[in-house]
Amino acid sequence: MGLFSKLKDYNIELEEVLDNKYFSSNIKSLLLSMIYKIEISYTDFQKVKKSVRGKEDFLNEVVEIIRLYCDNIKTVEPDSDQAKLLIKNNVKALTNENERSILTYPTEIALLYAISDISPKYFYIDEKFALKGLIQNALVNGYNLNNIEVLKDFNGWSWDKTYDEKFQYIDNLVYQNLLVILGEKFLYEWRTYGSTRRDFLDEAKKFMKFFTGNDKYLKSLYKTVYVYANDKDRKKIDEELKLKTKTLKEMEDKITFIENSKNKKRR
Repeated sequence: MGLFSKLKDYNIELEEVLDNKYFSSNIKSLLLSMIYKIEISYTDFQKVKKSVRGKEDFLNEVVEIIRLYCDNIKTVEPDSDQAKLLIKNNVKALTNENERSILTYPTEIALLYAISDISPKYFYIDEKFALKGLIQNALVNGYNLNNIEVLKDFNGWSWDKTYDEKFQYIDNLVYQNLLVILGEKFLYEWRTYGSTRRDFLDEAKKFMKFFTGNDKYLKSLYKTVYVYANDKDRKKIDEELKLKTKTLKEMEDKITFIENSKNKKRR
């Protein structure tokens, strides 16, 4: 009785949110099915994986995202123009944060990915860091993939890591490693503290150095996201690093550098 009462509580909470949404009956049924499947799997999933949020925190966050950030959810029909759009972008779902809309395949996994993707995520990194965009993208994608594990990869007490080219496994690997090293609480704070300028990346570096004596893992992470970036992003980073290297060389002659800086300010 206790199990079913908990299931009913989450469904009722979601139904109350859905009462104020103009979703189709199919979308509402898919959302309720998604919550149900998460609920019945999460306790065992938590026991096996360990580095996860509590079930209540996870489910409450999913329902809250639907309430605050999802106003329009549509599923695609096979061979439709919308389905071709997803195929073109090689994704399970597309989200639009400004319009608070989701376009997704009609599966619980794709829908959960989209709900995770549409929620605000900050992962603050200082603007001066050349790999800022690449690291942030890897963390955001990794967070989304981490969220759908309970439906996509976990089956009772076993893991099914079936290859799916639509999911970015390098981003997932980056996130899972950081999850093990830094812990769920640290990554949660990094993701949600948008109004602060706390340097989480520097904290992570110091934490790793304290336990290992070096920051080799972070350097490997930087190399990984750089190698798997597209040509346009790598070119932009190369140009930025060349400019910084040039500036550092100019700074070796301090007197000339200061004079040039003064002249630039005057101009």
